Amino acid sequence: MRDFHRQRFENRAAIKTSAKLGVCEICRYILVAGAMAALVITYSWIRSEIISLGYQIQEIKHDTAVLKEQRQALMLEQAACKSPQRIDQYAREQLGLIPANSAQVIFVRDREVLPEHEILAESILPGSITSKETRQ
Repeated sequence: MRDFHRQRFENRAAIKTSAKLGVCEICRYILVAGAMAALVITYSWIRSEIISLGYQIQEIKHDTAVLKEQRQALMLEQAACKSPQRIDQYAREQLGLIPANSAQVIFVRDREVLPEHEILAESILPGSITSKETRQ
């Protein structure tokens, strides 16, 4: 039988390998720490970009709503300006035009040419263009 109390155990090899870190292990720790730092920085950058894009989307939605309102208002204004009553009122008040009587109406056919001395339009405002001759 063996005497286990007198037997000597040596653990020097285990102590030597764990006490010293090799260059390879230090590089591995630095590489792992660098990779983790890169992941944290990348995540933070992507998160801030997502938030920034969210703000841009909200701003574009707001601008789109404002433009839709402006478009609707312009369509209503266009419809009002196209109405015959509005055109007649503008022609009478702003341009000083009056309805033509039957003697002033000239029907022009496809190949018929108007004489140069004929009055084509007349206004009741002073100093306005009254004929084709005055325009030239």
